[in-house]
Amino acid sequence: MTDVIDSLTHVDNLVIGAGAAGGQIAMQLAEAGQQVLILEAGPARSVNDLVSSQIWARRLKWSGAEVIETGNHTISHTFNAGYGTGGSAAHHYGVWLRLHEADFRVRSDHDISLDWPIQYQDLQPWYDRVQQQMTLSGDLEQEIWRPAGAPYPNPPLPIFAQGRVLERAFTSGGLRTPPLPLAIHSLPRGERAACL
Repeated sequence: MTDVIDSLTHVDNLVIGAGAAGGQIAMQLAEAGQQVLILEAGPARSVNDLVSSQIWARRLKWSGAEVIETGNHTISHTFNAGYGTGGSAAHHYGVWLRLHEADFRVRSDHDISLDWPIQYQDLQPWYDRVQQQMTLSGDLEQEIWRPAGAPYPNPPLPIFAQGRVLERAFTSGGLRTPPLPLAIHSLPRGERAACL
């Protein structure tokens, strides 16, 4: 702990949590020439520590005491919370949907919850920026209900057998299914390989 305290006097920015957001923030600050320290409560992990298995992924989820936020809208963080290098991103499915314009005004439209103090248009450039940085895979033309924004940098991943079964069921009912927008590479990008 002494090393950490000593480090705090020599950094420009302190980031709490080595998850997807914390990692991105730390990267951008470091690229801007800032000295950054990330504090993470969970274990350090390397790619060799990760196994593609839903059962094994349980080890990546939060295993500490239950965290409950108090107030009018209590939220219990137990199911999808993660800890350790990568945070929840280490065990999530990579599905990166955008909020819709109506999601920002549920109080005005439906008299429930609260309206956001911003609109979708305020976040759209940021959605586009993150989508480009993370090189999402998807198909904007098939995803007809997605709000306005830039096309995905990567084409969609192939639909596997279980997805084809679901697609046939939806089609038989007169509905359509697009490929999901995924934070998974369908094509190689620089040193980052495509996902198998």
